[in-house]
Amino acid sequence: MSESNEVFFRASSFGNLMTENQGSVFTEKMAEELDNLYYELENGVNRNGNKVKWTPVKAEKIKELDAKRDAPPQLSKTAKSEVEKIWRLNKKGFWEDLENKYLMKGLFNEIDGIDLVSKAHNSFYNKNDERKYKNNITGECDIIDVKDGKRIVIDVKSSWNPRTFMDGELSKIYEFQLRCYMYLYDAEEAYLCYCLTDAPEHLVTNEKKKQWYKFYSDSMTQAEVELMETKLERIYKQIETNMVYSNNPNYSQEELVKTFKIKRDLEIEKEMLAKIPLALEYYNSIKLNQV
Repeated sequence: MSESNEVFFRASSFGNLMTENQGSVFTEKMAEELDNLYYELENGVNRNGNKVKWTPVKAEKIKELDAKRDAPPQLSKTAKSEVEKIWRLNKKGFWEDLENKYLMKGLFNEIDGIDLVSKAHNSFYNKNDERKYKNNITGECDIIDVKDGKRIVIDVKSSWNPRTFMDGELSKIYEFQLRCYMYLYDAEEAYLCYCLTDAPEHLVTNEKKKQWYKFYSDSMTQAEVELMETKLERIYKQIETNMVYSNNPNYSQEELVKTFKIKRDLEIEKEMLAKIPLALEYYNSIKLNQV
């Protein structure tokens, strides 16, 4: 097996490979402009039948658009950074994305999120534990199911708080994560589900500790510490309100899940797969001390 066959790009960040360098894309508008210029060059009139004068500016524009159309595909800076991240992991065992409070809530609340989505969708979902590897793409969706005869995949995101829940959207990164899952699991539809689950108790405690250490000093007397704790009670209560929702009458069960749906698109998949050879070529050129 060649080394390239052992390199896998993660569904969760595959969207980074799909970014384009600014100004490098040959758009439909550019194609139309180029077609019109060639029409004028060959016929001496525009599409409306009016005579036009051919100028050096138009000739230079044709040259520019031809070059953009015929330019070989290249990885963007963002895409190269993603490939470098995988290279550092595979070659050096280095991985930066280890821990933050948002990631930790997602990890600890994985089953809570699935249970919440099950209730919202009036279904019973189990956690999928089968990771897929296919054509240098790898991913493990949260849920696999069949609805109305269609195979679907679901990804569950545990939002940090009501603000991040409301701001949650189907970003390009998440869209391509879902498209990778549909490709890997041969599914027809994919759902992205944001959930507002109770924060684990230790994360609530950590947020309270942050407030404690903002005000605490080794020079404080016991009486001053007790007074500080009394004044912090209101803040502690607000932290609990901000992070725990299941027993809060301000939240209904129905509003704790937000779902986005997309359908499989084979043409977009072709564009995704076309990025793989470019990514592998760059991967094989990387050196730790490259200039």
